[in-house]
Amino acid sequence: MLRPYEILLKAGLRPTRQRLDLAGLIFGASGRHLTAKELYQFARESDVSVSLATVYNALNQFADASIIKRIPVDRGLVYFDTDINAHHHFYVDGEDRIIDIGSDAISFGGFHEIPDGYVISGVEIVIRLQRCGQTSKCIASVAEEMSIETDPPDEKPSDI
Repeated sequence: MLRPYEILLKAGLRPTRQRLDLAGLIFGASGRHLTAKELYQFARESDVSVSLATVYNALNQFADASIIKRIPVDRGLVYFDTDINAHHHFYVDGEDRIIDIGSDAISFGGFHEIPDGYVISGVEIVIRLQRCGQTSKCIASVAEEMSIETDPPDEKPSDI
């Protein structure tokens, strides 16, 4: 595995102290999903002196250089993934957690017609999950949100 210095050089990024420190934290373990705020907190706990703005800037520079990738999951909430290979994700609402899904675990029936002058450069899906007990109330609630019928309509004649 490449060291942070080599990763940054290979990506064409100048290996500044702050970039090296952040890259060391990010690539210290494989398969990481971090938000900028999580990385900032991790940096503080690791005695790495950086501002939140520097963390945002570095993460976006790393993503632009394709050494990490962005996973937008909600308005303004973006995770950064150290696995840059094609794969999909579950996002667990309420737990703010990302779970990897293999690239071959989801299949498609096809796509809408692609506009002239464009090609598909990749397909990556984020499936939102919500932790839910197996109670009928929970199942009905989720089904209602997704406009799914859970039981056939009651067709007993009324005696009134």
